[in-house]
Amino acid sequence: MDCENDCDQNPEFSRFDKHILKNHTYKDIFHKKMLRIMVLWIISKERTYGYAVLKKLNEGWDKSIEDEDIDFNNSKKKQPFGSNRIYPLLKALELGGFIKGSEEMDGKRKIKYYEITKKGTLFLEKIKTLIAIKTPPIFKEFFKENFFDNED
Repeated sequence: MDCENDCDQNPEFSRFDKHILKNHTYKDIFHKKMLRIMVLWIISKERTYGYAVLKKLNEGWDKSIEDEDIDFNNSKKKQPFGSNRIYPLLKALELGGFIKGSEEMDGKRKIKYYEITKKGTLFLEKIKTLIAIKTPPIFKEFFKENFFDNED
């Protein structure tokens, strides 16, 4: 749908719908909300460093959808997450007390390792509980049936 034209012509769209469609892409929503939670979750699994988090987030995105009508990749081979997004996020999580960073020398290089804090662990538990409780059953069924049923 071309919201620039179609939204204004369609009386069924509320002002909120128009705002969401015009000003928020899936990528924006994902980056602003879920990415923060995913990075925290990755760090909760093991003590790690920024580049390792970046590599984990970019794994598997090279699988393209072979449909001429849906150009998800915009015909560009580009990783969806870059250091310009991850490192500021790590800093924000650290400043918020969700993770703790410590610098170590690896040869001549200084590497900052991150581990989750008690506050970060409690936050992840709370988010998991809230999502489980507040997500309507139809959404759970939709995602399970359409995206995760055939996962091994």
